[in-house]
Amino acid sequence: MLAPERIERNLALHRAAEEGDIVACETLLSITQPGADWDGSADAWFADEDMLGWDALHYAADAGHIDVIRVLLKNGALWNAVDDLGFTAADIAWSRNHTGCYDVLFEEGVRQSFLVPVIARHAEADMPDTVSKTETKNSDDDDRVEWRDTDGTTQVTLATGTQGEVTYSNAAFLQSHLSFMQDEQGQWRCLDKDENLVMAEWENDIMLASAKVLCEEQPDKFSILNVGFGLGIIDEAIQSYRPGRHVIIEPHPDALAFMRQRGWDQREGVEIFEGTWEQFLLPENDEDGSIAMKLGTFDAVYFDTYSQDYQGTHTQTRKAHVFLRSSQLFRVPSKCDEWP
Repeated sequence: MLAPERIERNLALHRAAEEGDIVACETLLSITQPGADWDGSADAWFADEDMLGWDALHYAADAGHIDVIRVLLKNGALWNAVDDLGFTAADIAWSRNHTGCYDVLFEEGVRQSFLVPVIARHAEADMPDTVSKTETKNSDDDDRVEWRDTDGTTQVTLATGTQGEVTYSNAAFLQSHLSFMQDEQGQWRCLDKDENLVMAEWENDIMLASAKVLCEEQPDKFSILNVGFGLGIIDEAIQSYRPGRHVIIEPHPDALAFMRQRGWDQREGVEIFEGTWEQFLLPENDEDGSIAMKLGTFDAVYFDTYSQDYQGTHTQTRKAHVFLRSSQLFRVPSKCDEWP
């Protein structure tokens, strides 16, 4: 429970964010009591339970204050925090037609998606000899990775349930619970066990653009592989181009249940492979070639693995035995890289 004076400072930040008072926001976010249990600064992440769970970022997005949004993000605001109705600040900005605010929030999400695993890799690579890496389990059965000095002092802890952890631990993500829900506008969204937004339908534009690049000039009855179903946004876009064969690889049990609920297992030409892409695409998992024969060949491949960092995925997929026929396209949606 936060102290009353700390809560009041946080609420003052909400008011300043709503009014677009950037000077007041910077003042409220500044440290006034260095060394104390609470340093006197407002918490950019604080959500008001009495006001639909909005934080300062929601208020700034609602009013269209782009400079305030930048200040809040710089000071620890959570770009993907959802309110009591499941809306992120980006959702609010989009609904208000504040496209500049939406773009800033979207770019922050992309930046964090790539930055967190990079930092983790560098931290491990630069680890001194006096530090060892251990893996433990906490009481909630969450995967936890800790770096300790040789005297046992914990230095760094990466735990599931925080931003970026599912990018770092594929196994933990597959064991975690995903929930699929519709907002008041009827749009689907996917939340992880900590109610962080995994995917929402405001990602439609990039999915539609990716499907256009992959499918627009394909031959009739073309064959396409999608790795990672999510909400099925990219798959709906692909279906509009009438592929002859549409293969989907999806490992998460909750996502698979959502697919069946939406009738994807009954769609003509759609084949669902239940498991990780490594199980089906890496040669070491298919010594006799039977999986490759079952998968067949593809004119295009769409690849989006939420729980894995893209550098590691890129390295692994260079070894994958995916057979592309005509277009030789192999794309990661956020970067739209064309790989040979």
